[in-house]
Amino acid sequence: MNKSLSERLALSVRHDEKARQSFPDVIALRPEIEQALNDGWTRRQIWELLHTEGKIKCTYQWFVTLVNRHTNNKQCNTSFQRKKNLRSGDNAGSSPSIQSENPGFSFQSTFNKEELI
Repeated sequence: MNKSLSERLALSVRHDEKARQSFPDVIALRPEIEQALNDGWTRRQIWELLHTEGKIKCTYQWFVTLVNRHTNNKQCNTSFQRKKNLRSGDNAGSSPSIQSENPGFSFQSTFNKEELI
């Protein structure tokens, strides 16, 4: 027997209610979650522990969404983002003479007569 559309919608609404019910749980645990993130633990490790302890019942994806929205820890955990931030931080304080040493294309709007001959 296939379930009717109404029955399937009722089940999906119940699932959404579980996600909404997990919002207060994550907010209540926010100081602990922020501290764990600052200590270097990943969101996945935090979610797994809280989920196995029964403190939260939401999916990992919803947990990450709530953590990203409602915590002060805005740093990305990807190595790509860390490398990008390091590179941009190194170039921010460099002088123009150091940047001109980098090989590459440089456009000059005036002609250099020595190069043309």
